[in-house]
Amino acid sequence: MELLHVIIKSGPSPRPLAWSLEVSTSEGGDDWQMIRAFGDKEHCRRLWDLRPERRRRKARGAKRSNRFDKPTCSTQFVSPRPLENGEMHVGIGEGVWARRVRVSFRSAHPAPAHRRYYTVRALTLAARCLCHGHATHCNVDAQGAKCSCEHDTCGAQCERCCSGGTWSAGVPCGLQPDCTCGERGACTYDDTGAIVCVNCTCKWNRKHRQALCDCRPGFSGPHCDACKDSSAVFPACLPITTTAVPKCKCDPRGIVDPTRVCDEVCECKKNVVGERCDTCASGHYGLSAELASGCRPCYCSHITDSCVAAEPSDPLPPVVLPLGDAWLVSDVEGNQTLQASIDEQGKPYLISYEVEGWESFYWATDSWNGEQLSMYGGEIHATLNLGIVRGDTGGNPTVGPDIILIGADGTKLTSANTSYETAGQLEISVPLEEDAWYAAGEEWVASRAQLMDVLRDVRRLLLRAHLHLDQDEVCTEPSTLITE
Repeated sequence: MELLHVIIKSGPSPRPLAWSLEVSTSEGGDDWQMIRAFGDKEHCRRLWDLRPERRRRKARGAKRSNRFDKPTCSTQFVSPRPLENGEMHVGIGEGVWARRVRVSFRSAHPAPAHRRYYTVRALTLAARCLCHGHATHCNVDAQGAKCSCEHDTCGAQCERCCSGGTWSAGVPCGLQPDCTCGERGACTYDDTGAIVCVNCTCKWNRKHRQALCDCRPGFSGPHCDACKDSSAVFPACLPITTTAVPKCKCDPRGIVDPTRVCDEVCECKKNVVGERCDTCASGHYGLSAELASGCRPCYCSHITDSCVAAEPSDPLPPVVLPLGDAWLVSDVEGNQTLQASIDEQGKPYLISYEVEGWESFYWATDSWNGEQLSMYGGEIHATLNLGIVRGDTGGNPTVGPDIILIGADGTKLTSANTSYETAGQLEISVPLEEDAWYAAGEEWVASRAQLMDVLRDVRRLLLRAHLHLDQDEVCTEPSTLITE
């Protein structure tokens, strides 16, 4: 039976100082368990290792919790005053399964020997039979409680079908619905007769009156009706296997042909090493698909060749070189110079007869000088206006580098060699990168170290002014150095 409430009616005697209510679920009474204890603070701690609880006035609407699985010790009912014919009510809350019940008196109040006794006139138990929904009442005798079974069920608790058929709580025998769980697992039933198809071992939760499932491996959900692995398919719950696409070996940034990333052997660019062509060679940095050689050579003023790419920074603003007196007319060697004329807008201009007899001549300025390493990767852009008159030469353009950079040590780097046959506005643009520059008098491109050596200390910038053999005059517009 399920014990719900105990009423102890006392006789003419002092009440005990410490006592407890205990139950046993076996017929022989060999598994006694304390469910409620009463005593003063000292005995609650010493006898049961429990913190004493004082009786509190219950708020209206509040539900008092008396859980069997959490024994308590209360200071209620421990007064030494006699309580003749008084009743002590002990609630068990949701109930506890019990075959035997006893009251254990553990300690008496200090008193003369003739008053150290207890009397109990009546012990009333309020309980209900566990009949699984197949009986409306039960009979209690010295042998215990027995349900008056209905629904063709038998047993002290109506726990089986008399005919031996399928049994479940709350459902008459012979009326069991078909179990169609299939691959989901074995069937079980709750006490309303509903089928619970689960991949688990079920435990009945009396409080919530439902089955609680311990899912088998691979299943999840309240009724284990879903797969634990989101990639698996219910009800088999087998994971979906897909064939992994092999990752191509070669790094497209570092190979000669970026369309051949899946070749067995990677063909690395000039300044790239590694089995996958994913590492800059020693003395280089900045692996990039845009670089023909893959990585840039380090420049550390010839002190070391080890470097790493710097953190990205905000681009520098354009540098606009001044006009007017900042420009001279010079031969390519700088041995001859001439002060240019200035128009009403402040732009320097040159009429050809002023340099008659010069083999070639350039616009020269010292206004862009000193350390200019931060300009690496930028661009020199210049605008010129060329006037041509037809002469006896047939209008042949001149040849020569468009821009010359001169370092403080006299090193000259030249760039471009464009023919200009048409008069008007001309645009000259040269990137400040080694592939665009040549050492003066050489046929191969300058190295990065050569360009950086010049940018480390620039002395002079020359712009080509002699563009055509029949030119009448040439005028320079603002020249701009643009950084990345």
